[in-house]
Amino acid sequence: MTITKLNGDGSGDGYRLHGPDYVGTSKSLFRTELSKTDRAHMRAYLDAMDAQDALEESGELRQTGDGVDTPTS
Repeated sequence: MTITKLNGDGSGDGYRLHGPDYVGTSKSLFRTELSKTDRAHMRAYLDAMDAQDALEESGELRQTGDGVDTPTS
């Protein structure tokens, strides 16, 4: 699974999120354009993950292993 910015000939550069490395023989199974709203939602989700990571790294939040993050204070 990749996110790719396509150029005029349908190829481009991107980021592989999941799956094997690209070796030049894969086929696109699904292609869609992300709207401005889609991109904003994705950025907000990633920003929330960054904030949680910062809390965990600072020791203000710890993971309990059951999917619930617990404040340390």
